[in-house]
Amino acid sequence: SLSIERDVALGEGDTVHVQGYDFEIKDFHAVRGSNFDGMQAQVAVTKDGKAVTTLYPEKRTYVISGMPMTEAAIDASLMRDVYVALGEPIAEDSNQWAVRIYVKPLIRWIWLGT
Repeated sequence: SLSIERDVALGEGDTVHVQGYDFEIKDFHAVRGSNFDGMQAQVAVTKDGKAVTTLYPEKRTYVISGMPMTEAAIDASLMRDVYVALGEPIAEDSNQWAVRIYVKPLIRWIWLGT
């Protein structure tokens, strides 16, 4: 019930504030793996002006199947998890992408409790 989820459209240099954290898109760049092509975002996460982490979510398309997959970036800690997932480009001529951000306080305590 404490989890926050936001879907936003962000381009390079754009920032969004979610649950006390600022998420700034620093860069989008193409990536190529052994069996996929994709796009990776560099997302700087700060809180109160202090760097927390840098996340690298990806949107991949696998060459053989043509299947698109989202690789979420996760920063896990004992007190909260932060997830960033890269969606689809907003429009062909736009530099903005759909980005989903989750802040999940105390989620690790569920796993520790089991």
